[in-house]
Parts: sequence; structure tokens; C-alpha cells
Amino acid sequence: MRASVFLAVLATALVPATAAAQGVSTFDGRDCPRGSLCLYRDHGFTGGGLALRPGDRVGDLGAHDLADVVSSWTNDSGVTCTWYESPDFYGKAHEMLDGFRVELPTPEDDTPSSVACG
Repeated sequence: MRASVFLAVLATALVPATAAAQGVSTFDGRDCPRGSLCLYRDHGFTGGGLALRPGDRVGDLGAHDLADVVSSWTNDSGVTCTWYESPDFYGKAHEMLDGFRVELPTPEDDTPSSVACG
């Protein structure tokens, strides 16, 4: 019995943490962390927001008070990221190419609900 308990504990300890728990962070104003995809609340790359690293996935931007409020983004993550119009990576997919800075046009403004990076 001790061996089975030990193996169960060991298996639990070896389960990797999700990427979203490792790299997603918030920031204020324009202070996007270096090497990140940054989602901004406002046009002009302002208003603070959420920073993601390669491998990060956020299935519901509402968990970070960003669902349907993202107006601009910058991608310096080194990978292509994708935002989706619905939670859990559903709906129309929009590529966010590395090295680009985009202010979302009127039809897409305040639309992103989930995002995945590389």
C-alpha cells in the first residue's frame, strides 16, 4: 500500500504546470514586459493589460477582466500568436504576427475573448 501511495504522490508531483500559469502576467499603462505578446485595453497601446509568452494560452480573457475590451496589441514574443472571437479558442481566428503592433479596426475592436501564443 505504501508503494502505491508513493507512486500516486510522485505522479502528481511530476505533472507539469500549464504554460498559462507560468508566463501570463498583467502590466500597467504601456509597460509591456520584454519578449511578450501584450494585449492593451485601449488604443494607442495604453491602458495596461495582459502579457503572454510563447506557449501561453488564455481560454477566457474575462478571467483577467479583458474579455471584449482589447483595443490594441504588440507582439515581440518571437512566435505567432492567435486571438479568437469566443472563449476557449472558438470563433474566427486572427493571427498576431511577431514584430507587429496593431490597433484593432472598428469591426474587431473589443472583440478578442481568448488567445494562444505559439
